Amino acid sequence: GPPVARPRSAYRYPVALARLLVAWVYVSNGLLIVRFGGWRFFDADNLPAQFVAASLGNLNETHFRTAFWLISYRHYVPPLLGAVVAWAILFPLGYFWKPTRPLFLAMGVLVHIGVALLFNKIYFVQMAMFLVFFDWVAIGSRVRHFPGIAAIMDWWSRLDRKSVV
Repeated sequence: GPPVARPRSAYRYPVALARLLVAWVYVSNGLLIVRFGGWRFFDADNLPAQFVAASLGNLNETHFRTAFWLISYRHYVPPLLGAVVAWAILFPLGYFWKPTRPLFLAMGVLVHIGVALLFNKIYFVQMAMFLVFFDWVAIGSRVRHFPGIAAIMDWWSRLDRKSVV
């Protein structure tokens, strides 16, 4: 028979639950850093030493040496760490409040890139989980006019309509 048309709102509930779950991961990570790291975590030499040690290992997925740059700029590390931990703890407030959403999403992208470059480990799962916070329908409608994108999106729409039961 013909495909059943579902309203766009039918998919909002599971996406909202996924966003809440991932937001809780960021909050709990920030709280655990404060709880177990204490003020020592924010020491100017703590994180550069950890990042350099991770870069020297031979079991890493990458060969980034960016962590070595932190040594000469380590006096900037404590406020940067404070901003990252505050971002993590305040993430639900920042994301779910519309005026601060772009700032929190941009900072999240920077945090994930920074961890990949400085810690010399790429956390693919965490980066993939972060993608749930972007409105891909709105992004798709904005980029649809670029050459080649419209054809791909039309193909996807046709494929999507065939799969709806």
